[in-house]
Amino acid sequence: DKKEAARPPAAKKKSKDKNAPKKALSAYNYYMNKNRPRIKAENPTATFGELAKIVSEQFKKLSPEDRQKYDDMASKDKLRYADDMKTYTPPADSGGSPAKKKKAKKDPNAPKKGKTSFMFFSNSIRSTVKTEKPDLSFGEIGKEIGERWKALNPEEKGKYEKMAEDDKARAKKEMAAYKLKKAAEEDDGDDEKMAMDGSDSDS
Repeated sequence: DKKEAARPPAAKKKSKDKNAPKKALSAYNYYMNKNRPRIKAENPTATFGELAKIVSEQFKKLSPEDRQKYDDMASKDKLRYADDMKTYTPPADSGGSPAKKKKAKKDPNAPKKGKTSFMFFSNSIRSTVKTEKPDLSFGEIGKEIGERWKALNPEEKGKYEKMAEDDKARAKKEMAAYKLKKAAEEDDGDDEKMAMDGSDSDS
């Protein structure tokens, strides 16, 4: 009889540290924890998903004054979490070599980085160089563009440097808006997860 090949031991799932500081709650979490029982009593036939939607809609309709107290509670909890993390030491991984970090996937919706002055110059002159010298290879074209860039006087370079400055400002503005959007999406995801966790304790 053929012996069955020994299977490699399955990788152990990293257990959650029970001593880790409790994550900070958002203003929405505080509102939900306080008002969910009332909303549930007012809508006894609503499903969990419907209740979460009602809570979310009511939270969005709060006036700035009514919402402020929840924002204050969230700010205090954020500071509490930051302080707790300063003194928290995560448990060391037992044995084995450290896991390699996976390369983060590039977000196709992320703003494009600002171009340099040379890149603007290269884009504007590349087709001209290819027309003038069709026999040059890709690398030789790049070298030719580099030589022409070096030959520019300060005034000629100035217009490309201005284009680069404008594009840098554009990239900075778009990146700030992108980060805000990503942070809002992550907060919504955390709120939804916490709401799901809350349903387990209700049942």
